Amino acid sequence: MFSLRIGSMSWLELIAGALSIFLLFFYLYNRALPKPIPGIPYNKHATKRLLGDLPDLMGHQKHTGEQRRWFAMQNQKFNSPVCQVFIRPFGKPRVVLSDFREAQDILSKRLKDFDRSDRAREAFAGIIPHQMLSYQTVDPKFKKHRELMRDLMSPKFLNQVSGPEIYSKVNSLVRLWHEKCLHAAEHPFDGKRDLQRATLDVITAVSLGLDDENSATKRQLDDMLARSSAGVTFMQPETKIVDFPVHPLTEELDATLTIVESSSVGFSSPIPRWHYWVISHFPYLKNAARVREEWTRREIDKAVEAISKNGSDNEWATRSALEFMVLREAAAAKKANRPPRFHRRRIYDELFGYIIAGHDTTGATLSWGVRYIADAPQAQRKLRSFLQDAFSSALAEHRQPTIDEITSSSIPYLDAVIEEILRLSAVLPIISREAMADTTILGHAIPKGTVVFFTLNGPSLMKPAIETPEIVRSESSRGTKSRYGEWRAEDVEQFIPERWIDVDDKGVETYNAMKGPFLTFGSGPRGCFGRRLAYLQLRIFWVLLMWNFEFLRVDPELRTQDVVENVGVEPRESYVRLRRIGSPL
Repeated sequence: MFSLRIGSMSWLELIAGALSIFLLFFYLYNRALPKPIPGIPYNKHATKRLLGDLPDLMGHQKHTGEQRRWFAMQNQKFNSPVCQVFIRPFGKPRVVLSDFREAQDILSKRLKDFDRSDRAREAFAGIIPHQMLSYQTVDPKFKKHRELMRDLMSPKFLNQVSGPEIYSKVNSLVRLWHEKCLHAAEHPFDGKRDLQRATLDVITAVSLGLDDENSATKRQLDDMLARSSAGVTFMQPETKIVDFPVHPLTEELDATLTIVESSSVGFSSPIPRWHYWVISHFPYLKNAARVREEWTRREIDKAVEAISKNGSDNEWATRSALEFMVLREAAAAKKANRPPRFHRRRIYDELFGYIIAGHDTTGATLSWGVRYIADAPQAQRKLRSFLQDAFSSALAEHRQPTIDEITSSSIPYLDAVIEEILRLSAVLPIISREAMADTTILGHAIPKGTVVFFTLNGPSLMKPAIETPEIVRSESSRGTKSRYGEWRAEDVEQFIPERWIDVDDKGVETYNAMKGPFLTFGSGPRGCFGRRLAYLQLRIFWVLLMWNFEFLRVDPELRTQDVVENVGVEPRESYVRLRRIGSPL
């Protein structure tokens, strides 16, 4: 009887223990399930699985090759400017806002309520942890880093230092494409690679100074000329695409591209910092990081030597952003009565951040732009006519417009074309901020610590706006109702540069940047630091390309909608068909 009682008790204890474990697991499982913010639309099925919306997001990426468009699609699905998604297992929901006016208001005016998010900082922390993108605005380090980079976007530095370097490197691309035109006979060839290499040359020249012998475009041109002189035939019979040989990059530029491409994990991974830590131990990336480090060290030493020769007080004798940064550090050290630290990490990371942002986004924008302009022959002819009027002396003298002519001219339609390409390409389609206190967005309570995604490729910017009652907007947002126009729903997705043009009673056209929603460079104190440099690059690129070439339509089968996501979103392919207009340089 005694042993039976003991056995019975043991079974009861076993059952009770198992039940306790099950209840604990059930409790923990339910605690781990996504918890929505009350009142904000969300996918109901996502709250019933630990991974939330992540399987849907990954499925969209597998099908389309991109992630970032998926977020704006959620607002469209709910027909709501505000929704929430669950993309970080065991984490808080992300709020998605697709409303230009409210996003503009948050970015530029509600600075105490929102700051740069952990998610945005993590995107670059694996590559450049000591760069300003990795700091919140309230962090004292952010102010010091801005001080280091101060004046690189001043009109004087852009016109005297950056402009001539950009002009020189874009002219190398023009010469390369003139040579390719001779052999392609109006057949398509890969324009994306050439544009990416040209923008890499440009930003490297602006950042460090780049001699022709190391220029990717100039080396490609020299290789083509040598092959052409040797009688090499580039176009095969019945070919649809001319596959020109690709000359290798220098070790330093190749390492730069490798690291830039690896940065895509910062935008696609739910755990970017740890994801990048893992891949950074792969041999190819370790080698690229080593090359980058050694290259930067050499260039800093050269810059220190250069300013020693030119004089440490002559800021405008510099020939690169790095030399300017070295001067800044020398001045700061003198003011603080300490030795200069030219090899401190923030100089390394700010320099490489300057290169990453300046290359990837501009290259992607140009790759989209050549597609838009080829499909808009009327806009192309109109722009070329305005350019020929503006640079009538260059036209009469059968020469290229000079850098001074390009930077000093006012051509409203050129500004409109550039702005429309930037709007429609949306190479950085998401901006994120973190709520620094309990707050509201369009009447919805947003808890402290919530990350908010602002979409630039969705309703009100690239899709018809979702109607929002004025009463739910913030007071400062309501005050801007008449400041910006709105895009017509029927053509918001089309390439129409004229949307940016105002015409007065006398028929005079002016460019109006406030004509409608535009957030490509963000807004407020954390807006894109390199905005002025980007506009200068695009202005020089488009003047010289349109001056020398007519962009012909490419067959539809060569215009796939497949994309690649790195720092920016770029087309997987971007073929060009060119007809020469100007003479080779």
